[in-house]
Amino acid sequence: KNAEKRLAMASLTKIMTAIVGFENKRSPNRYIVSESAIVGNDSMGVEVGEVLSFEELLYGLMLPSGNDASEVIAQNYEKGGREAFIQAMNDRAKSLGLTDTQFSNPSGLQGDGEQYTTAYDLLVMTRYALETFPDFAKVVSTAEYVIPATNTHKEFQLANSTNLLTTYEGVKGV
Repeated sequence: KNAEKRLAMASLTKIMTAIVGFENKRSPNRYIVSESAIVGNDSMGVEVGEVLSFEELLYGLMLPSGNDASEVIAQNYEKGGREAFIQAMNDRAKSLGLTDTQFSNPSGLQGDGEQYTTAYDLLVMTRYALETFPDFAKVVSTAEYVIPATNTHKEFQLANSTNLLTTYEGVKGV
């Protein structure tokens, strides 16, 4: 219904954050948490100075809808940091044919400018992520996940905020 109507996308923004993150992984695979990455109420619980891998951040991005994880991924973008990452999100949307989608931040939090999409564009974006990145499909279908402590970060116990995943048969995540 109303597949072409532009609406705010909130945390569904993180689907494109994951896509651009997959397509632009850091080498080496080390993402450093800065103070400015600690934003919003929904978070995976990272702390300043911790270092995580993209895969660890992906669980924090998608399970609890971690705004902090989205900022860490964007701020560590090797081709120019956060602003260049947001531009890469918009460029990727255009290359996927998403003509009614615009990103102004990597988390979906309101206040950073106009950010919108349509149900149709979300379907295309989600299908692309699920079909292109098997790890994305694995993560979004996970109900609970523990990231063990390492010498660069504490342990994280994460739960998927998509309660339909465990309460409605056939739901695969996202």
